[in-house]
Amino acid sequence: MLGIQDDQLATMRAQVIELLPSPGTILAPMFVPDGAGGGALSYLPVSGGTVPIRIDPYTLRNAEKVLAEKESLIIEYTCTFPWDAPVAADYRVASGGTIYQVIGLVKEHSWNVSRRAYISTAR
Repeated sequence: MLGIQDDQLATMRAQVIELLPSPGTILAPMFVPDGAGGGALSYLPVSGGTVPIRIDPYTLRNAEKVLAEKESLIIEYTCTFPWDAPVAADYRVASGGTIYQVIGLVKEHSWNVSRRAYISTAR
């Protein structure tokens, strides 16, 4: 495989960012103390985590599952982020009034001009 120069890679990464139409906020799970010795898990924005994203349906992967004792339709998507977005499995992404759960990241690939993750939401 032929390599590319650093400036070419930087140009490709900038071009990908131009193709990401929606703002998204990356949220990380964090334990928030309640001041009385306990606390709760909350999802808070990460530093540098407001980024442009694109959400695409993940082909034919929707399924009905039981959540909180009721049947729900789980809809899965692929989310594209800038190549250096601070996202990880078990994080969440908020965009357009919807919060998505990050199921996992797509493994790194040639040139790494973007970062992709599998995400889902219950309806």
